[in-house]
Amino acid sequence: MDDSERRALSSRFVRVMRAIYLTSLTAANVCAAHGRIHARETRARLEAHVTELRDRQSEAARLLGLFGRGRPLLRWVIGPLTSLWGRLTTLTGGRFSLHMLGNMEAQGAKLTTYALNLARELAHVAAVEALVRLQRAEDNRKKYIISQLELAQDADEALK
Repeated sequence: MDDSERRALSSRFVRVMRAIYLTSLTAANVCAAHGRIHARETRARLEAHVTELRDRQSEAARLLGLFGRGRPLLRWVIGPLTSLWGRLTTLTGGRFSLHMLGNMEAQGAKLTTYALNLARELAHVAAVEALVRLQRAEDNRKKYIISQLELAQDADEALK
């Protein structure tokens, strides 16, 4: 193989390597952008959920403040009335009480922390997916480079 063939082959090889590198960079950027979009959408949905839960929690707290859960007279008056109302309106005869609002408030706080933990986990999952895609793109790029090197070596041996 003379010098001009060697130069042509090396320039072709450099062009191929540059194309591989740019392709892998593009794939990595696309994966990262998808991960960011997914995380942004998930964060927006969970923030809306958290604000809804906070609104429910504040409404439950407002109702508790309105009816005064700590006053015995109100408890004695309202307790039997709500129990009677609950027995009339439910088939099972279960009790309904304003004190359930306290449980609703606690459930709202639990749901808020659950939503925040879920947001963290989903962001972590999106990041791991992006890293896995990047690793796959890098592995494919390495395989392609190795195959191109083998082809160049075979072409070099064929020209000798």
